[in-house]
Amino acid sequence: MQAIQKRLGQSLPIEFMPWARAFREAQDGPPAALFSMARIPEREKLFQWVGPIVTFQSTFYAKAGSGLRLRSLAEAKRAAKVLVVRDWYTLAQLQSAGFHNLQQISDPIQGVRMLAAGRAPLFAAEKLSMPQTLVQAGVAKDALEEVFSFAASEGYIAFSRSTPMGTIHAWQSQLNEMKRDGTFQAIHKRWLPGDPAPR
Repeated sequence: MQAIQKRLGQSLPIEFMPWARAFREAQDGPPAALFSMARIPEREKLFQWVGPIVTFQSTFYAKAGSGLRLRSLAEAKRAAKVLVVRDWYTLAQLQSAGFHNLQQISDPIQGVRMLAAGRAPLFAAEKLSMPQTLVQAGVAKDALEEVFSFAASEGYIAFSRSTPMGTIHAWQSQLNEMKRDGTFQAIHKRWLPGDPAPR
């Protein structure tokens, strides 16, 4: 975000806020961008898209030592409860897949703590951010374990529909140029050294 702004001669403020609030404000408010967001069919018409900038893996987590193993979404549907963050793309994915055992929670930190405390058998979350979520929740990294990854989605910068089309084109053009000259790959490698950069 900072590199693109620098190339465009901009210095727009970047603010951190709870996901549900940011998701709502990016749809209903003045021109704004939310990053990074999984671009899935359920969201396609809600935003204007610049990217891709990252790849997300939707993953089910269980409490370590639970012995729980999954081989399919059908097996996850039979769980007593699946925690999922409100307004996350994983919620939309699972609802579209016909899940009826979902318990919506306010943020991933709550989900990690509830899972570690045994208050639900599964938490459907995003793999890329899980290490940082565990740190923020004060939960040991070996307290949870991955049991099944069920989808991959590309992450984009999601602009509100009120954002002028010229802004969208300018940002996408600069991102494309960064991918051509190697700047994007260098930034991606610095922050996500274990993941391949999206083209």
